[in-house]
Amino acid sequence: MLYFELKKIFTNRRILICMVVLLIGVHLFSGYQSLQQEWTASEYKQLHERLDQLPTQDRMAFLKESFDKSEYHLRVNDTQADVSYYTDTYGLAWMEAIQKQKNEVFFSRQVLKQVEKEEQNRIGYDRFRKGIKKQYALNHKVSIFQKKEDPFVGQRAVKTMDAYETLNITMPASIKGSYGIEQLLSQSYLDIALLLFLVFLFYEYVVREEEHQQLSYMQLTKHGRLAYYMIKIVALWFTCSFFIFLTSFTLWIQESLLYGFVDLSACIQSIPFCMRITKAYSILQFLMLTLAFKSLVCLLFIIMFYGMYFMVRNDLLAIAIMLGIGGIGWGLSAIFADSAQWFASLHPMQLLHVQDAWIQVQYLRVFDQALYYNWIYAGIACFSVLLGYLGYRGYRKKGIHEKYVWKFYKQKHKIYPLGYMNQKNFG
Repeated sequence: MLYFELKKIFTNRRILICMVVLLIGVHLFSGYQSLQQEWTASEYKQLHERLDQLPTQDRMAFLKESFDKSEYHLRVNDTQADVSYYTDTYGLAWMEAIQKQKNEVFFSRQVLKQVEKEEQNRIGYDRFRKGIKKQYALNHKVSIFQKKEDPFVGQRAVKTMDAYETLNITMPASIKGSYGIEQLLSQSYLDIALLLFLVFLFYEYVVREEEHQQLSYMQLTKHGRLAYYMIKIVALWFTCSFFIFLTSFTLWIQESLLYGFVDLSACIQSIPFCMRITKAYSILQFLMLTLAFKSLVCLLFIIMFYGMYFMVRNDLLAIAIMLGIGGIGWGLSAIFADSAQWFASLHPMQLLHVQDAWIQVQYLRVFDQALYYNWIYAGIACFSVLLGYLGYRGYRKKGIHEKYVWKFYKQKHKIYPLGYMNQKNFG
């Protein structure tokens, strides 16, 4: 039965066109953002190739000298500029050599800062972890950690410190391409595309069938009620999950072609954007975990929207109500985020951007964000189940007029006669 529902979706030309258009739109937007940067992707790759040829202890010195070359090259024609720093540090011969290289293209300061941040994270991560224990000893003297009526704060601080202490990872020798992974994890346009696809898919796959009485017709079959109600949710979830993985995979290919292919077996902490994660995941494991969790959150959104639609039996009203609920979450996150950190997690886009639940967990903020993420997702799950149940009750109450039965049997809808459905698909 699920096979026929998926076949119905993937043979729908409008759904396929929507999927392709959104996929192209995501890639165009990503490419546009790359063009808006103050440095080029080829410059980033070239700088990393130069770094990979140097021993680890010489890389930071090379980046510093490259930055000074870029700075001094801009001041060559400025007779009033103070160049005493370059004279004292590198000498006149170094300055004269740069003056002769007027036509040479130096690395931009922006790309040097980006690569320097990546290299500092790679070589300084052990110092960061050692600083956690020192930070805990310092902050443990603060009154909030000593309050007996609120032991949670202190307990979470101790657990966070222990997590960093027991974390066993090894930084890779090369971090080429890490900016592409950072872009993939930090951008939210993929989540926007997912929401747009979900709305269009729901209209084509559920609303249009309801408008033509096909869902009511299916209720006359042997398992056309609860089983069919659940199967359509699973089909929606499978299709949206396929869209998530397809878009993420092709976007990773694009980012890797631009900035270089990163070693996916390297620890996720080698990405500066993810350095505060307290679990020993590889980049590939973290990406797959993120996509899987995003798929589960998408399932909750599907159940909510599905249940709301069958409660009100009006697609526009269901969309309006869901937008109203999302608007309330957005409003609370915008108004109260500064006074209560967990309100920021109520933003609909923040809920789909699930990697923030792990990336933003750091020592001083773990007690005011990590726990609330858990409670918020648990609350959404309960709300989704409730709406799904109420929607099923509305789905069962909807009958079918007898005049439609013969009409559907004669017309070539993408459904099967009742006898065939009872015998073949429903056992």
